[in-house]
Amino acid sequence: MSTKLHNGYTVQVNNLEDLHGKLIKLGREVQKIQTQILTKIVIEKAVGMLDDHSTGKKVFIPKEVWANKLEGSPLVMALMLTHERERQIQITNHRDPDVDTEFTVCLLPTKRLKRASISSRLGSIFAIIYTEQQTFRDLWDKQNWIKEYGWDNTDHPKELTGKQWMIRRNDWQTALRNWKVPAEVGFVFSITQRSTSSLYRSYTPQEISDNMPTLTVRAKRIVQNHLLDVRNTHLLKRAIRQGRKMEMSHWVKEYKWLMTPAGKAAIRQLMPQAKKKLIPTVTREVLLQNIPVELLNKKGS
Repeated sequence: MSTKLHNGYTVQVNNLEDLHGKLIKLGREVQKIQTQILTKIVIEKAVGMLDDHSTGKKVFIPKEVWANKLEGSPLVMALMLTHERERQIQITNHRDPDVDTEFTVCLLPTKRLKRASISSRLGSIFAIIYTEQQTFRDLWDKQNWIKEYGWDNTDHPKELTGKQWMIRRNDWQTALRNWKVPAEVGFVFSITQRSTSSLYRSYTPQEISDNMPTLTVRAKRIVQNHLLDVRNTHLLKRAIRQGRKMEMSHWVKEYKWLMTPAGKAAIRQLMPQAKKKLIPTVTREVLLQNIPVELLNKKGS
């Protein structure tokens, strides 16, 4: 059996009230970052939909997300799509790291361990964190009341001796009550949850401006998607004529082509034309204006 506790830590606190206070304080900081992450995703998606419309490309949205409407504002549709992506994580349990801003910690209190590297008045407290966001991990690692205490059943790292590595193993075996599922033997604290509910509000002009991709970035996305559409359509038609299916490797190969000298040259050639089609300055008012949409029967974003 493979056992990996790369997100394992020990916790230094004086009492439960102290621990609770530290987690609540951390949660306030994390929620600010969560709002920034989701705001950026929503605004970039809204601008992308607007740019697609501006360049004559159809804008698609799942029917169940948009209730059979045939038009809508990019900002509102982008918010609904982001919310749907979060909802699908909970329904399907499939990963979608970009929008998954849940951050939980499982706390495993034990009796005082003689050999544990850290102990407190509560005894030895171990913690395992769960999050897809590296910024959350970085913030957690900066807390002066936790210490990294990971372990796995491979060779010990260079900075630790074999004996120290075995001590960690025994400590975790004790904390997990002989390797039970962490949530079954510990306390799970939600520092933040997957939720765009805090984003159901009016975005300020400053938020729009702060998260607005540059005109060059926007034009490059349009050009890259156009080139991929053209090349993939050609490959698909050829595959149909030859009576075979398009393999995923073909799509990956075409994406990598964009990074080749020929691909970069094609992008540079089409950039000026793409820029002329885009609205150079996108404001909140522009993103709230309705554009036509095509409804999809299949869930997607």
